[in-house]
Amino acid sequence: MDDEEVEVFPRFTELPSQVGAHLKKMLDYLKHASLQGVLPQFRSYEHIYKVLDTDGNLRCLFKTVVDNQEDSARNEAIVYLLDHPENGHRSLSEDIYGFSGVLPTLFVRRLKIGTNTVTGALVEFVEPTVEIVEVDDAPVVPMDEIQKVAIADLRFGNTDRSLDNLLLAGNNSIVPIDHEMIFDTDYNICKPCWLHWLRDSEESFSERCANYLQQLDADKDLEFLSTCGWQPGLDFIEKLKVFCIFLRLAVSQGLTVLHIGKMASLKCEEPIFNLKYMVDGVTRDDGKFFESVESHLKELLREYYESI
Repeated sequence: MDDEEVEVFPRFTELPSQVGAHLKKMLDYLKHASLQGVLPQFRSYEHIYKVLDTDGNLRCLFKTVVDNQEDSARNEAIVYLLDHPENGHRSLSEDIYGFSGVLPTLFVRRLKIGTNTVTGALVEFVEPTVEIVEVDDAPVVPMDEIQKVAIADLRFGNTDRSLDNLLLAGNNSIVPIDHEMIFDTDYNICKPCWLHWLRDSEESFSERCANYLQQLDADKDLEFLSTCGWQPGLDFIEKLKVFCIFLRLAVSQGLTVLHIGKMASLKCEEPIFNLKYMVDGVTRDDGKFFESVESHLKELLREYYESI
């Protein structure tokens, strides 16, 4: 197979060596499997295929693009790239897995499989130990694990966090999957399953989670994505930066995970405190949108905190 015919994102050369090598190994599995001319279907999903190694072990899943929605497949790779490890930015850390546990993912274009040329997201496969089990409507997992999933959804405006998109792996850790629908709406992450789990919780983000959030740098993330081979559009830039500002300020204000989630899900009884309406109230034609967002959110978050 001619490597020049296959495009990948991110570029391996722009990643720390161990991360690049890990993703390249995944691509090698896919290329070798594709030589068979067909990939076996994964369960009943018509667009998801198994990628097996030479010993028949399931190594990855290849989720092909449906209805030419390349952005959805690329989104999966973006979320993995920006799920930074706890010890540093993805551009610098050799750790394969990030803080929220998003699986290694590669966006692949123009791969020849038999007579077809396909595009999709190549995702590392992990076998869940059991399905997510609910007891009294709450999963039997540590609160810190729930908070790490919430961080991923709040950072990327994920509108598709259901039980079907979570795996329960070893040590009761949650693995979030399926990140095609990020920044899909205007500052509304809809109704993530973890919001229901936290309905009686008064816990703020743990110190570990709060420290991680305070280190986020949206501008550095945008530069990293560009370096890795994708130039973000204006809508993506705005939402990544605004969600980052919102999270940082909300955590600094001492709001609980439940309150933050409700604000981002249009669930606050007072509409003015929902993130969407907070952002809608900011002027966009003065060239200082992000500075105005920060000032406006800081004021409203303080007002909300004082009202609860």
